[in-house]
Amino acid sequence: MKKLAVLMTMILPMAMSATEKADTTILVGNKQIVVEDSVGKTSVKVFDINGDELHKNYEAHFSDSQEEEQFFISSPFIPNKVRNGVEWRILSPAVFVGFNMLTGSGMGFSKPDGMHVRNSKSWEWGIGLLDAVIPISRYSNRWSMFLELQFSQAYNHYTDDYMMMKQDDGTVKMVKSDEPLRKSYSRYNQFTLPIMVQWQNKLAKHRWSVCLGPSLDLRTGDHARYFIGKKKHTSANDTKLNALGLSMQAYIGIDDTMIYIRHGLTPLYDTKNAPKCYPLAIGIGFGW
Repeated sequence: MKKLAVLMTMILPMAMSATEKADTTILVGNKQIVVEDSVGKTSVKVFDINGDELHKNYEAHFSDSQEEEQFFISSPFIPNKVRNGVEWRILSPAVFVGFNMLTGSGMGFSKPDGMHVRNSKSWEWGIGLLDAVIPISRYSNRWSMFLELQFSQAYNHYTDDYMMMKQDDGTVKMVKSDEPLRKSYSRYNQFTLPIMVQWQNKLAKHRWSVCLGPSLDLRTGDHARYFIGKKKHTSANDTKLNALGLSMQAYIGIDDTMIYIRHGLTPLYDTKNAPKCYPLAIGIGFGW
């Protein structure tokens, strides 16, 4: 019995030490390499002679179990950080502003027939709400996929004293006013969900990024108004806006400044009850 008690006292510390975090330090020149092992995962870090951790292009992790997929959720308003030794930065605008024009076809640039749109005065503004990145490679942040949620508000202005007017049969048409109009426009709100592939690289101390992918557009809050003098009138509370749409987006940027383009693949309005046109947005965005 006494031998059994002695044996248990020897085995118990060994079992406890097997569950504790084990650190191993290796000195190579003036560098200090620290190998950490915890809960079946091993990571490697490098420190200089002063004990400061060196910047990591990639921190390798070794796991006893199967490979782990990385999926990061953040916001454009939250600064990017190094996660697991890799700096995953998304070309995601925190705020953006640009032209919101109307075209006659999907991915085209000609004006729509009979719309009398004033594209030079049509514009939009928006903010980025949430984003999530899915790394394509475990060893580099050069290629990645990301999803983003944006909110924007678009204004399309019209010329030649035309206004978007709801008819008695429920349809919406462009109608010329009998009086001179100071301003005529339609407005809608939009939530955009892009799913994009991003390439990025650091050149001449700057981070260059290019993104491309489709987006789902959810629209609401539409109306059409016009001004005669200083008096505002509502010509349509329902412009027959398509609540769902599909677009193609592209970004090109340096650091946290980017140029974006978004072109509708589906019509902006219900073509059975309103003029046929497609939204085209070109602008500039800023992140931080």
